[in-house]
Amino acid sequence: MKVGMSCFGCRKITHIERELRAAGWDYLVFTYTETDLLFYQGLMRRAFALARDLGLGVWADPWGAAGVFSGETASWFVSYNPGAWQVRDDGVPVPHACPNAPETREFMHRWIDAVAAAGAEWVLWDEPHFWSPGADYWPGVGGGGRWACRCRRCREAFFRRYGEEMPAELTPRVEEFRRDSMVSFLRDLIGYAAERGLKNAVCWVLPELLPSGIALEEVAEMPGVDVVAVGPYWLAADRTREGFFVPYVRKALAECRRHGKPLQVWLQGFRVPRGREGELLEAARDLVKFGAEYLAIWHHNGMSSLLPGDPAALERVIAGIVDVARRS
Repeated sequence: MKVGMSCFGCRKITHIERELRAAGWDYLVFTYTETDLLFYQGLMRRAFALARDLGLGVWADPWGAAGVFSGETASWFVSYNPGAWQVRDDGVPVPHACPNAPETREFMHRWIDAVAAAGAEWVLWDEPHFWSPGADYWPGVGGGGRWACRCRRCREAFFRRYGEEMPAELTPRVEEFRRDSMVSFLRDLIGYAAERGLKNAVCWVLPELLPSGIALEEVAEMPGVDVVAVGPYWLAADRTREGFFVPYVRKALAECRRHGKPLQVWLQGFRVPRGREGELLEAARDLVKFGAEYLAIWHHNGMSSLLPGDPAALERVIAGIVDVARRS
């Protein structure tokens, strides 16, 4: 089993170097934000080269890009392209780019060009999703029960396909249209990334946590997907490892085996409640037993909104997870 860690938040090369040399990972997943695209391209090239020199695999994550991929960061593209915004079922625009907008795809192609030129080997397409009430970080936005996207482009495309106006209800046809829209968007990005020499992983999330419009089996069978990733964060979902994580991973593994794809499983290394750190170690042992090919930990020890209850205890558990993976 290969074990990896997220690398984000710090853009000081000496600090990044200390973290990389002390880690003992097989690969690093670097968040490559729109701010990196605008202001840190040179530094990111150096960070990627340093990781490769240390024998680490280099993955790039479009963290928060266009508001379509997950990440606690704002999108410059969305700010300057209001015409590409998604629109809720009640007609309210929301600052997340529509995957059917050609500007969105063009922008993501530029992002792919940048990470390929920087020396990335993989792209992790991190939890692609439509806007939903759970996708907003800004306090007080609301919109419970609402969905997207019902922008002009989506309504016109829906009419061309079905010969009827797009309803304001989430009907089976609307769900089919959203699913096909996201599949088309991902296939375009995956194909373009492959042309630029990059391998592709797609991190799927349960619709009850964040609606992507696509099913796990659609990710697994998608051409060009080299690794299927899942983030079964039972702590964030207020569930248990046995009742949530284990069946989630087993389902994902079965789907991956059916399509001949490796599975990457992310463990929650953020907002871990004090006293529950050991559950992550048990989850790592589950992954060894089940035969998952990739383990990764989404962890950051600087962003206050993501801090665990006991950072020192969590660091000790993470070291234990690396040891478990190494011995598998």
